[in-house]
Amino acid sequence: MTAHAFFPGTLGPAQQAALHVGPQDALPFDPRALVLYGRCGLDPKDGFAAGTLDQIEIEPCHMMMELAPAPGAERRLIEASGSFGGLKPPLNVAAAAGGSIYIADRGNALVKYFDPCDCAFKPLPCISTAPADATNTHHFVPLDRLSDPVGLAVSGTQLLIADRGHHRVVVVGLVGAVPRASLRLPGPTGLRALWSPFAIAVDSHRRIYVSDPDHARLDLFSPEGRWLKGWTAMGAIGALAIDCDDRLYAVAGDYARDAAGNPAPAAVEISDGAIKPVTDNVAQLRACFPRNPVSSDNAGRLHLLCATGQTAVFDLQGLPVAEKNAAALLLVAKSGSYLSRPLDSRRRGCIWHRVVLTGHLPAKTRIDVQTTTSDVALNDAELADLPAQAWSNPISIRNLTRGVADCLVMSPPGQYLWLKLVFAGDGKSTPRLSRIVVEYPRVSLRRYLPAVFGMDPMSADFTDRFTALFDTTLRSIERRIDTINELFDAATAPAAGPRGNPATDFLSWLASWIGVTLGAQWPEALRRAMLKAAPQLYTLRGTRYGLWRQLLVFLGLVRSCDGACEVTRCKPLPLNCTKPPAPCPNEPPPLILEHFKLRRWLFVGAGKLGDDSVLWGQRIVNRSQLDSNARVGPLTCPPDRRPATQLISTPDPLRDPFLYYANRFSVFVPARVKKRTWQRKGLEKLLAQESPAGALWQIEYVEPRFRVGVQAMIGLDTAIARVPSGIRLNDNALGHGTVLPPRPSSPLRTGDARVGETTRLN
Repeated sequence: MTAHAFFPGTLGPAQQAALHVGPQDALPFDPRALVLYGRCGLDPKDGFAAGTLDQIEIEPCHMMMELAPAPGAERRLIEASGSFGGLKPPLNVAAAAGGSIYIADRGNALVKYFDPCDCAFKPLPCISTAPADATNTHHFVPLDRLSDPVGLAVSGTQLLIADRGHHRVVVVGLVGAVPRASLRLPGPTGLRALWSPFAIAVDSHRRIYVSDPDHARLDLFSPEGRWLKGWTAMGAIGALAIDCDDRLYAVAGDYARDAAGNPAPAAVEISDGAIKPVTDNVAQLRACFPRNPVSSDNAGRLHLLCATGQTAVFDLQGLPVAEKNAAALLLVAKSGSYLSRPLDSRRRGCIWHRVVLTGHLPAKTRIDVQTTTSDVALNDAELADLPAQAWSNPISIRNLTRGVADCLVMSPPGQYLWLKLVFAGDGKSTPRLSRIVVEYPRVSLRRYLPAVFGMDPMSADFTDRFTALFDTTLRSIERRIDTINELFDAATAPAAGPRGNPATDFLSWLASWIGVTLGAQWPEALRRAMLKAAPQLYTLRGTRYGLWRQLLVFLGLVRSCDGACEVTRCKPLPLNCTKPPAPCPNEPPPLILEHFKLRRWLFVGAGKLGDDSVLWGQRIVNRSQLDSNARVGPLTCPPDRRPATQLISTPDPLRDPFLYYANRFSVFVPARVKKRTWQRKGLEKLLAQESPAGALWQIEYVEPRFRVGVQAMIGLDTAIARVPSGIRLNDNALGHGTVLPPRPSSPLRTGDARVGETTRLN
């Protein structure tokens, strides 16, 4: 078995000693590993075991180590472009879900789209400049005419354009680039003419926020374009942004004061018209925002990838930046270095094996790897005084195959190892590392060769490095054998092979062992849940409880109440034990209604006619009987005609009351199941396979409302409560169970009531 000790190099001696099993002179079958990554520990620097970072920072969102921003390229939320420090596209730029990028050219009153094939911005068809005689009070300007477009945003398949000159927001369909509607303020014409939309933001519910800094307004529209509400006296609210939690951020032009006491822009958060300041640290908010599909610098210039694989730079009008000016742009530092803390192997004279790097390495970037070792822990001053010869020759890594690259450690044996990584780039892109793995000791295949291959240190070193080429391949096969147990667990079995190859779907293969069929279109989480629950439900197969449990898993209605819903013992707890947990507050829905429970029998001498009893007749199943009720015709007839009867030969009329509701049941599921093809077909297949033999089932799709006569089953999917109609004087006290009626039904009578809330003078 592979013996890996996963821990960062910053753990204490006692913690590191506890992770090493067995005597120190024992040779493991596989090398152990020190895994360094940012999410290990409270501080990402400790997770990476960082000793010294020079022009290197750890990105807080994905915990990746990368080059720091270049001097003068620091990002702020109050950037003039409205990109909030690169958290979103600039104010006049929008990106659609398919990757299309649009920009508003305010100088030419055009909206353009980016063509990666020609690596240029082109005018959007069907959109042109407004005529020269178009004034601010003209309310019938065609939708395809724009005047001073400013902010852009995408809502689903629609492009929203803030047409500042015409006091509206134009809605353009992305399919065909056809203008479809415009958003305006409600009310008189004068109010509409004062509206000057500036920035647009759309939340996850597709509600549209529009700012108007000229009139200190912020307006909210529905996804259909209907005006919902507006806030006034908001100040000069400019650019808008919305994070993953639908929090609204804005740049307020006069919210803060600079050192001289003059109004200065500041980043604020707006919640239902209330404004509060937020930090100007972009790194702290990066984790709250989705990935930005448009790369821009602190000056608002766009860095877009063309079809040729080259990166082009454009200004805020969509015009290409001159090559000499683009070459001078530095987004990140061109070089930086990472020096680790001493990594302790707890083995004197340890031969360190290799370093494995995981991350992303763009073109024109590289990472140089150097190491040094010692049997004595060196402090920072001693490490700095080491000569250049003490460090191994740098090994340059220029490509990460599938995000992973490795190199052998060329330093001499030693208990401690120091790792130095030098990042190099072109100033526009940076290498990014998410994980560093240092393996030790070197377990070479030389131990299977004659001793002559390792008689002297140089021969042994050459043999170790040469056999390491084959050792990596063999070790990957051994590691698969060591972890073969993962293939037999529903939680770890691979759901698909490399690159989605369905031929190596071990999850379905494992399900076939126990006769479980998993739908290919089912979500992976559902497939694992069904397979995990199958062995426990096999003993309940064919019962109502077993089918109910399977339906709960399939519909995702399994709830956990920390053991409150589970019965763990049959005897009551002793008096000296703790109080048992409260019952589960949200019991799962019953889902299944067996039709025999609909029988309402009338017993002679014990029953009476009413809601609880039914007198059975001969037409319970609409059976044809000669000279009595036989009628030929369609089963569905108008109300004024009797329905046709049926020719039924089994079993006999006297047993109809017993057998009509026998061996039948209904399954009540949410209506959303019917709209999803894979879920509807999966439900039907599940009922066909797991229902008891001879039982007839039917599916009832429950809508989120109560409809009498259409879908309403008392005790199954409805809850009826009686609301108190009022109180009587001197008989009730005001509280949660009393209601003061607005219109009392009885007038005031002298001597019987008091003048107050429940009286009325006629």
